Amino acid sequence: MLLFIQIFIFNVICIALFILVHEIGHYLTGRLAGIPAGEIRIRLLTFPQQVVLRDGIEWVSVSDLRKYLEILHRHVPSIRGQLAYITSGFLFETAFTVLIAVILQTAGFKLFAAIIIGLSLVFYLVYLFILDLPHARRQKEPWGDSTLMYAIAPVFATWWCIGMVIVRLGLVGLLFSL
Repeated sequence: MLLFIQIFIFNVICIALFILVHEIGHYLTGRLAGIPAGEIRIRLLTFPQQVVLRDGIEWVSVSDLRKYLEILHRHVPSIRGQLAYITSGFLFETAFTVLIAVILQTAGFKLFAAIIIGLSLVFYLVYLFILDLPHARRQKEPWGDSTLMYAIAPVFATWWCIGMVIVRLGLVGLLFSL
């Protein structure tokens, strides 16, 4: 029973950290791409959790996609910079997963290393197939990072999403081969 409670708490903490690290990735990349500190903010207590951008006195969320993209384009005019901003959440989240899994594995916590990798894979697939794609299809416009990426660069986005799954599956395979 104690192991079940430990695993449950670990899962809750991991999900919260995935979201935090993902949004920090967007924030830091946005800052590096030229968005001033006073014009960008992380909102974790909203759904979806997100980075909001300032337009004058108003904070604009991704749910007002057209306005959000106008502000993003104003601060980050290049497609490359916009793609970096969009993909950075997943990139930071993946790097975090690898780092924590390696630390846990090295410390002898192979079960928890496997859990964080598996949870990362499930979390990404749920995000993609239950949140992002269905919402985008229903609204007939991008809803999340993956569909927004697809709207800007479809081939890149397709390979990026496949890569996110392959990296996580590869980590699971690597972990169990050790």
